[in-house]
Amino acid sequence: MLERIRTAIAAELGRLGILNSNDLRETILIREGLYCGRKFQCHGFSVIWFIEENEVKFFAPNGTVMVATSPERLLDSIEESERRAA
Repeated sequence: MLERIRTAIAAELGRLGILNSNDLRETILIREGLYCGRKFQCHGFSVIWFIEENEVKFFAPNGTVMVATSPERLLDSIEESERRAA
């Protein structure tokens, strides 16, 4: 699932017009000693995948939330885009 989420996040960043989404930096998030998600950063934009909340949020460089969705919806939208492109 993690690799699919990585791919979907890169695709969504591309769809949002953020170039070079292949330059994603990834960080594991730990809160109170427990794994709680992942953070992806690219050209000032951030994406945080909150595991417990089952939510993925895309943030602009100024901290504004651009997109908030579930991992399942993110994967579904990317798969739908790929089907349309085929």
